[in-house]
This record gives sequence, structure tokens and C-alpha cells, in this order.
Amino acid sequence: MYWGIYQFINDRLVHRAETDLAVRQIEKGHSVILHGKAGAGKSGCVEEIIQYLNAQHILYLGIKLDKNVPETSADEYGKKLGLPESPIYCLNTLSAGSPCVLILDQLEKVAVDVFSEEEVSQLVGAEFCKLSSRLKKLLQTPASMFVWSKKSKLLITLIESDREIFLKQCRNILSSNTVRHYFKCTVFEVIGQCEEPDESIFALVEEYSGKVEWKDYIFQTVYYGHPVFVIRLGRASSQSWLENRHLALLRSISIWFLIL
Repeated sequence: MYWGIYQFINDRLVHRAETDLAVRQIEKGHSVILHGKAGAGKSGCVEEIIQYLNAQHILYLGIKLDKNVPETSADEYGKKLGLPESPIYCLNTLSAGSPCVLILDQLEKVAVDVFSEEEVSQLVGAEFCKLSSRLKKLLQTPASMFVWSKKSKLLITLIESDREIFLKQCRNILSSNTVRHYFKCTVFEVIGQCEEPDESIFALVEEYSGKVEWKDYIFQTVYYGHPVFVIRLGRASSQSWLENRHLALLRSISIWFLIL
């Protein structure tokens, strides 16, 4: 199944080196994305790939997404195309275990919106209210949410299992020129959740509390509402960075003392 007839240049199909790269990936069982400006030759590459698939007797299914926009479940979409089930299920069934290829043209026509703030809140959980407004906005992008969640889970695992490696990773992230600032915030979000911080963690927090670019975020994320850090702060040699916010900190943990 294919979506039309390719218009050849001077009655011949011009071979593209990109086709060879794509074919090698297909032979390895990998997915391939062909992208480029309009008129760059993507359709020609697809035509070459189809000729390769035909020559190798490899079953394929081609769908032009601008004419058949998927808006429902995979099964319902397949039935909309005249198939009994989803395109992938049908292709897999007909291939009977042999290699097969699904070709999706005009992928850019499928619009995918960012997460809503409510969706981000559900994904992050209880810690959502402690995130900065800029980080909340950034996490509405699925790719950013993926990276942030991976870093967060890694650091949570390390802080519970190996403090030495945890601190090393934290310093690497905080000093990196390639890690975005919003993802560096993950370090202090994880530390803020720590119920039994040791001297090495206190030292890292106190070190970065003295940095202009971090003091406000650390105040909100690590100290505010966290008794163990507030009590430790009362013993710190320098509190100048607090800028008369001592009372706000005490209020943030007053409920904790009432419960005790």
C-alpha cells in the first residue's frame, strides 16, 4: 500500500546517499526519521526505500498522515483506514514474524501540544508546588519532563544509597556548562526532600546558599518548611544571605513544633 506515484527527475530516480543510511538502520530493525526542508528530496528517499523493500520482498504499509490524521485510538484509526485493527497490529499479523516496515508520511501534520500545568502537577506529584514558575513552564514540554524525571530519579536513588557518589554527581551537574539551569534545580529539589542529611549535604547547601544565583531558590526549596535544615541554619556561622527572612523560616516550620 502506498499513497501515490512519485514524479521522477528527467524520467529517473536520483539515488541519494541518505537512502543507504536509512536502509542500513532498517536492516538493523531500527526506526528512521527522514527530515528536511520542502523539496529537499525526502519523497525520493522514500521511493528508493520502497523499491528496496519490494526487491527484498519485505512487507510494508504506507500511510499519508495529512490525508488521514490520527485523532483516536490506534484500533479506531486502523478501522478508519479500512483495516480490521490498528495499522501496526495488522502489519505484524500479515508479516507472520518476518521483517515488516510501517511508513508514515507527513508526520509534521500530526500536532502534539505541550503538557498542561495540571498534567505537569500530576506527573511531578506533591513536590510540584515547590517548583519555580519557570521550571513548571519548562516541564510542560514532554522532552524536558523526560530529562528532568530521569535526573530526579537518579539523584533520589543515589542520595538513599551512596552519598559520596550523590555529591559527586550533584557537583558535576551544578558546575556543568551544558546542563540547563532549570535541570540543575533538580539537585536542590532532591536535597530538600532528604529527611536525614549529613554534614556533606549541609556543606553543599551552605556553599551554594552564598551564591547570588542560588540563594533564593535554595531558601524556597531546601530551607522553607524543612525543620532539619532550618535548625541546622541556626548553627551556621553566616546567615547574611537570608536578608531578614529568619521569621518567615520559623513560621514555615511552626506547625512541626505544634505537632511535637
